[in-house]
Amino acid sequence: INAEYMGMEFAFAGRRVRREDFEVTNDRNLKLQCSHWQPLPEDRPSSQMPCVIFLHGNASCRADATQILPTCLAARMTVLAFDFSGSGLSEGEYVSLGYYEREDLKTVVNHLRSTDHVSTIGLWGQSMGAATALLHGDRDPSIAGMVVDSPFADLMQVTQELVGQARQSGLTVPSFVVSAGLRMIRTTVQKRAGFDIKELVPIRNVHQCFIPCLFAHGNADTFILPHHSQQLYDSYAGEKNIMFLDGDHNSRRPPFFFDSATIFLTNALHVSQDFTAEALPWNPFEGTHQDERQVQQAIMLSAAQPHAPDPALVQQLVALGFSTARSEEAAAQHTTAEEAVEWLLI
Repeated sequence: INAEYMGMEFAFAGRRVRREDFEVTNDRNLKLQCSHWQPLPEDRPSSQMPCVIFLHGNASCRADATQILPTCLAARMTVLAFDFSGSGLSEGEYVSLGYYEREDLKTVVNHLRSTDHVSTIGLWGQSMGAATALLHGDRDPSIAGMVVDSPFADLMQVTQELVGQARQSGLTVPSFVVSAGLRMIRTTVQKRAGFDIKELVPIRNVHQCFIPCLFAHGNADTFILPHHSQQLYDSYAGEKNIMFLDGDHNSRRPPFFFDSATIFLTNALHVSQDFTAEALPWNPFEGTHQDERQVQQAIMLSAAQPHAPDPALVQQLVALGFSTARSEEAAAQHTTAEEAVEWLLI
């Protein structure tokens, strides 16, 4: 997270940019916390500007949008990010890995369209956010373009592959134990959160989605394997491209990816300007006030402090096919198997 971008107002490439924080209420009557970065009125090239909505991953928040600000702002697109329900500072008890998040996205898109400040709208999602974009895209063809980084094609396929990886590492997990564990998790999620994890299958949607889309995935991703993006790309109906990058699921993406993705969006969103790689200032700040930077604390994820992992929970996660190291990491963040497995899957 770049603290320079977290101030309420800052200088960027000779222009003043303001971050406006606001909230919207979704269909479940939960308040979603949002931030919109855009030039001050006197520095806007036009009254209506293209906007990129950033969709964060699991165990994250809208502050992750700072990574796309340099290129998007330089390309004269505004950036809006929000905390999904159950994440960051938004209301909600559970994260649903895309099921309810797509409804949150619909709420934010509708809000943007009700203003007079936005022309075209694009989506940029990571992991859970990428899956959310794909789950929403087929029902909203007015979205002008999407960048989806590390999406999953089918959540149950992800769980099966994680078990398979554990077995390849020498851990013997009886099939009946895996099946029983998944049934337990599915039933608990249905009872507590009101959705079925077997319905999280973005690949069922993409054959009906015609929005221009750029897929990206880390070659060394062991959580959501790279072939998920390849499967989605192969089935996708609209204009598409795909990039495989060095790194894993959580690796910092290289600058050329942000350049390429932003150029893709400028074309898809019909940004009315000449845009070249030279227009991307990676260190564009001048005169940002230190006290303004402190505002970043207001939109940071209010994550629980890590604690000593429960040995019984670790053993339960290992029995489900996760590595000991990852199980201990999850058990240090969560106290129930359901929450820990959900965290591990994305």
